[in-house]
Amino acid sequence: MLLEIISIFAIILGIRLINHWDDDYNIVGWFVTIIFAITFVLNGIQLLTVEYDYNIFKTKRDAFEKTLQNSRKSGNSLESAAIISEVAIWNIQLAEKKYDNNTYIWGRYISDKIETLEPIK
Repeated sequence: MLLEIISIFAIILGIRLINHWDDDYNIVGWFVTIIFAITFVLNGIQLLTVEYDYNIFKTKRDAFEKTLQNSRKSGNSLESAAIISEVAIWNIQLAEKKYDNNTYIWGRYISDKIETLEPIK
């Protein structure tokens, strides 16, 4: 939310620089307006995809779990070993996402539901 507020104020400042001062500040006004408008739009797009990213991540987890369970039931140790390497990668990604979710800057781009997921065993 803070980034959006800063971007809006910077865009307003840029527009005021374009309209109310001489030509020396005109270029600065355009630069500020364009940069912060791009920042505002990209940040909005990123925030809109937070739930989608979580749902994709959870779907992959469910698929790994089902495949691993089927592999264990069938007793195929070679297949289980191949799946376990993929599960390990997923568990590492889960740990990274949980850490990022607890940081100030990146936490807003990761759904808080990520904290409810447990590593696959």
